[in-house]
Amino acid sequence: GFATVVLETESSFCMRSISMIALPCTETLKTVMILCACKRQVILGVRIHKIYHVILLHMEPRRKKIILLVEDCSNTAFLIKQSLLECIREYHLEILVRPDSLSGLKTLDEKQGDIDLISTDIYHPKGNGLRFIRVCREVYPHIPIILCSGRASEIDAREMLESDLIRKCFSKPFNVKEYVQAVREIFLAQKIICSS
Repeated sequence: GFATVVLETESSFCMRSISMIALPCTETLKTVMILCACKRQVILGVRIHKIYHVILLHMEPRRKKIILLVEDCSNTAFLIKQSLLECIREYHLEILVRPDSLSGLKTLDEKQGDIDLISTDIYHPKGNGLRFIRVCREVYPHIPIILCSGRASEIDAREMLESDLIRKCFSKPFNVKEYVQAVREIFLAQKIICSS
């Protein structure tokens, strides 16, 4: 989870200020101890002369999110998985990698639809990606789908977006940062819906 730490500090220019820093809970105690022990630290680009107070405001457990990644290219699957794990740390991610539609549908059945996001290619060695997407939308309409395909130009991605078959579409090779941001936005939307 994450914790918010408030620091009342004095810089080398004798200016007092309040800083708020969000830290992963696993690093919070260690970081606070370091801040208290050091006479000089650089926080948010400012060299600190004194630290007067360190206050732990709140601690929020990380919510678990499960992603089903259907991708037959092992290199692409590894890139997506590692990028998500490294960049999205506000959630506890479980990423299930499957090489084709059949194993993807089997995992969905085993999880009884308890998946937060599906990311899939359109062409699979076993089964048809488009049919996989349609089945997912029919049986599990609550699960958003991201399409990543090297042949996105060969399908009517706009029609799929407008008909709500998919939430986002990326053409390979895609920008990893944009992909990660799309996943984060989907998770944020789910949080807003759940809390309303």
